[in-house]
Amino acid sequence: MDESGRSADALRRRIYLIALGVSTPFMPAIGWVRAGDEPFALPVYGTLTVGMLVTLIGLATRRLAVSRAEGLLVIGVASVVLLRLVGVAYVADLAPGELKALVVETTGPTLIACVLIIYLAAELRAARGWALALWALFTLLLLPHIVTGWSDPSGLGIALARQSMTLGAVVGLAYGLASLKTQLTEERVRARALDELASTDPLTGVSNRRGAEQALRQALARADRYGGALSVALLDLDRFKARNDHHGHAAGDAALVAVVSALRADLRTTDLIGRWGGDELLVVTPDTSPADARRSAERWRRTIAELGLAAGPARVTTSVGLATHQPGDSLDTLLARADRALYAAKALGGDTVVTDEGQVTPAIVPARDGTQPA
Repeated sequence: MDESGRSADALRRRIYLIALGVSTPFMPAIGWVRAGDEPFALPVYGTLTVGMLVTLIGLATRRLAVSRAEGLLVIGVASVVLLRLVGVAYVADLAPGELKALVVETTGPTLIACVLIIYLAAELRAARGWALALWALFTLLLLPHIVTGWSDPSGLGIALARQSMTLGAVVGLAYGLASLKTQLTEERVRARALDELASTDPLTGVSNRRGAEQALRQALARADRYGGALSVALLDLDRFKARNDHHGHAAGDAALVAVVSALRADLRTTDLIGRWGGDELLVVTPDTSPADARRSAERWRRTIAELGLAAGPARVTTSVGLATHQPGDSLDTLLARADRALYAAKALGGDTVVTDEGQVTPAIVPARDGTQPA
């Protein structure tokens, strides 16, 4: 369940807790009041009270899922309504006008609410089945009274038939709306998945160039608007071609995955890493001062060197070009400075961090193994 789903679930849980907390204490009193006129009132409302109390406790202790609680509530309320209808329609001696008022004012609207909750709680196909079953039971219970009361002066038969048709229309309309909502949700999920696929590098799982460029544009816009510090690092793996030549492209892919994994473990949640192309990576660090960005870049350089990835007789290291956002910078100017710093680092033999201000880390470049980084 995603964040929006969890928020909706929490909201529904609070609503049901409030509704059950307010209504449960009144159920025994309602059963007692109706016991004189309606058969089954005391056992039905007593059972409903117990069920509502158990559901309330389950929701409050989070031992009961919201969807399961909704299902129990629908079953309980629908059972009470239908049993009450059986009692007053076939056991109690009610006048036609009283039966009409009961169905039109109480039973019908309550079952409409049950249908709507069913579509909220259940999967679409199951909800359709439950809603149709509820409508069929309601109609079958009313059918004898519709037939015998069609010519009744009180309009009993016509009112009951109209109520049955209204519930049937609600069942159909709710199914149509739920189907449309499901279809739109699925389309949004597919669109989001396609967008993520188009912005993600399939090998490393980080942003590809398109996704990284979009994220960098957003970070630049925030930095321009709020004045926050922003640094960009371009990392190019030294001797990566030699690793591919000596160990095969599968080994090169494994090296990229290992490097990205090590970098991701070091980055903050607000930082971004993307595969800029080939063995070149882009790291964007918002709200980071130039000094902190240099320390981070040096840490990444050491981390990659310590992975010990073989590249023929040498090992894979990295060259880093670091640029800090300046007022008036565009994406192109910021990246151009990072790129120039990267080429300077490569020219020093690799395994080096160079900033757009010409600072070099480490300050004393260690002796190289004689091979030129690529």
